[in-house]
Amino acid sequence: MTTCPTNSPARHACARRLARAALFTAALALAASPLVHPAIARAGYDDELYESCLAFPGRSNASCCALANGVLDSRGICMDPASTSTPAPQPTTITQRPLVPVFPITPRT
Repeated sequence: MTTCPTNSPARHACARRLARAALFTAALALAASPLVHPAIARAGYDDELYESCLAFPGRSNASCCALANGVLDSRGICMDPASTSTPAPQPTTITQRPLVPVFPITPRT
């Protein structure tokens, strides 16, 4: 452990050295974090993961289904999202027609 002297110029140099070391350590920790804990992506539904998750007590059906990348149907059964896909509803179109200009009718004299 390094102690800082009590006189002012040496104390500021010690504080700068300590600040540099702290900044270097923080930058090193941020740079190394993606290498230490890489992101893991799973794309498809995993039935084995769902079944093994349910084996642990206290796990809900919904949380295990979300962990296995599934969707719950209306009966509470976890299913593969690809098998439950329904076609998207057709958008409603509204056609607007221009209004016919209305001129006041005046009697002829």
